[in-house]
Amino acid sequence: MKKILTLINFSLLLIFCIPAYLIRVRIFNFPTNIFEILAILVIILIFLKNKKLFLKKILELPKILVFSCLLVIFGILISIFFNNNPFTGIGILKGWFIVPMFFSFAIYTTLKSDIDIKKVFASIYFSAAAVAVTAIFYKLFGIITYDNRLSAFYLSPNQLAMYLAPGIFFGLYFLLSAISQKNNHKKILLHTALLIIIIISLYYTYSYAAWIATLFSLAITLFVQLCHSRGGGNPGSTQIFTTLSSKKLTETNTDWIPDQVRNDKFLGIKAIFIAVLFLLTCLFILFFSQINTEKFSTLISLSQRSSIASRATIWKVSTRLLKDNIIVGIGPGNFQSSYLAMQKYYPPYLEWAVPQPHNIFLAFWLQTGFLGFIGFLFLLLFTFTTLWQQLKNKKNTALTAPLLGFFIYSILHGLVDTIYWKNDLAFLFWICLFLVLFLQKYFTTTYKR
Repeated sequence: MKKILTLINFSLLLIFCIPAYLIRVRIFNFPTNIFEILAILVIILIFLKNKKLFLKKILELPKILVFSCLLVIFGILISIFFNNNPFTGIGILKGWFIVPMFFSFAIYTTLKSDIDIKKVFASIYFSAAAVAVTAIFYKLFGIITYDNRLSAFYLSPNQLAMYLAPGIFFGLYFLLSAISQKNNHKKILLHTALLIIIIISLYYTYSYAAWIATLFSLAITLFVQLCHSRGGGNPGSTQIFTTLSSKKLTETNTDWIPDQVRNDKFLGIKAIFIAVLFLLTCLFILFFSQINTEKFSTLISLSQRSSIASRATIWKVSTRLLKDNIIVGIGPGNFQSSYLAMQKYYPPYLEWAVPQPHNIFLAFWLQTGFLGFIGFLFLLLFTFTTLWQQLKNKKNTALTAPLLGFFIYSILHGLVDTIYWKNDLAFLFWICLFLVLFLQKYFTTTYKR
């Protein structure tokens, strides 16, 4: 029982319960939520358990990561200071930046091996699966939006889609891991069933952006994995997507890889072909199912009332706001009011309730100022550079693959929607970022031994 009731297990359970942020409460009249309270508790407990290790890990963080985080935080503070609505701004700084950063870092300090990474993967995956199962019941009972889209207990179908999509990347890791091992039929059936449920729920959100971003991310990850399969290295690099071998994903012997695969001069071209074929097939199936729907008809006809036309207006307003507030931004939480204030310069809006600019880069620049935006770009640079080094050096790329897929998805979907700027997505972003850092440090240390 003592082994079950550990701090790390409580942290994993908390990751599973990320959607609990929707349960709002007030403490001494300050707005917060159940998940945030528990996350702060975990931070405090982990710090008190081993203060020296906690502080040591902070000092060992890569300088570019620390610099990026400080830029984002100072950018937000400056933007809050020079704009209205400071209480909302401080709340966003706390709930979407400070607490997610330190919670994810606290978990990072407790990680000991790749087994712990897999446990975090499992928490994220099973959380998405649990939300998907719940969403299916909403669908069965006919609890959907006015335009027949599935949103479950989220405010919009897009918000549900943004939480479900990451689960696919981590779910595929566990499914392919189970397939690669002998006599794992129960696990194969379990992960297949859960992935199907997640995909069905994602489908019924009718979030075209989430569909496309997920498929492109899978295709890009597949392409990268296939390209890095050449030259040997950790078999996980090919096994996760290409070779379903009886060997384990963490083995380092590459004798089992056929020479024609290892030395194939045209492997890159074949990788592109396979990735493109996979992408086109999935896109055809998805959008063929939408041919007779009103949403799809409006989209392809480029109607003035389509979601694309609405997004275009939002982006025009956002770029004008950016032009007028290029250094300090408009402040976090102020986009809705600023957007409405710009109405007089444009034709009547198609959407009036627009809390975010539907683009992750515009969101960061507008709400964290130029400093915060640069900090965010540095964070992405650090993340993708680290992931690329993991792939290049063949250091257990099987574990790297779902993280690469997650971040590619976040960027692609973030081009047309506001990924990150929600409690759950902010926590997922920072958890995955610190997992990337741990992977780098753990396998660098392991390979040196």
